[in-house]
Order: sequence, then C-alpha cells, then structure tokens
Amino acid sequence: MSLNEDFELVFTAGAALEPFVDPAEILELFPDASYMEAYEWVSFYSNEVRELLDLNVGDEITLAMREYVRAASACALSRVFDWSPGGGGSDAFSLGDLRVESRSNQRTVETRADATNWCELAGILRAELLGTEGRAEMRGVVRGSNWMNPMPDRSLRHVEN
Repeated sequence: MSLNEDFELVFTAGAALEPFVDPAEILELFPDASYMEAYEWVSFYSNEVRELLDLNVGDEITLAMREYVRAASACALSRVFDWSPGGGGSDAFSLGDLRVESRSNQRTVETRADATNWCELAGILRAELLGTEGRAEMRGVVRGSNWMNPMPDRSLRHVEN
C-alpha cells in the first residue's frame, strides 16, 4: 500500500502535556539532532519535573524548572551528539592507557559555576528543585543564647561557721 500525495505522516513522542521548554532551543545546541529527539527528551524531563514536584495542569512553571529541563535534555543529547574529547565539556583526552586531564579529580561540584558539562549542571539544578542542595537540617554553628547552659551557676558565697 502506498501513500498518495495528499497524505501526511505525523509522528509524536506520546506526550499529552505541553513541554516546559521549546525543543528548538535544544536544537541550537545540538544541530545534528532531529526535532523529534529533542522533543522526546524535553517531554520526558518535563514530565519528570511534574511528577517530582506534584504539579497540576494550571500550576506555574518557574525558571528553575525550565533550566533543569533544558540542562537535562542537553545532557541526554550530549551523550549521542557531543564529540568533544572529554565527553561533555571536560578538558581531557585519552589515547590507549594514557589519559591527560587539565584539572584534578578531587574537585566536587557544588554550585552552578563549578559544573563543567550539561550532566553536572542538570544534577545541581535537580538538587535545587528538590531543595536538597547540601543544606543540612542542623547547622554547625548555633548562637549560644539559643541553648540552655548545662553548667550550674558558679559564684562565691560567704560561709558562716
């Protein structure tokens, strides 16, 4: 069976809700990717944010949510379409057993400024969305006036014989 000229094939990624980010923004970063690949990842991570934060249809979409969806989609596409030597922005290359890096391995990623590739940035933004960006419930320093002193009050007193 062949299609006539008046037929048109339409493919969808199966997403019922509108994605948080326009897939064309992702295609600017990865021009070799197809629109459907970008749309699929943007829809996937948009739905992930909806589930994580329990969003309803009319809820506001914040800038942090959009940034996470953009970074996570770029991370997924960078695994396929990024041909940089370090795989995603790091300054490293390897030849057989030899691996040359321009930064130390003990570096920990804690802020957006420390991220060197899309995947690290997506992890940081996800932690910010969930509110788990490293801030503990109990702080290391607490004002002394907030705690009761366990030591008994010591003072000099006169003793009568």
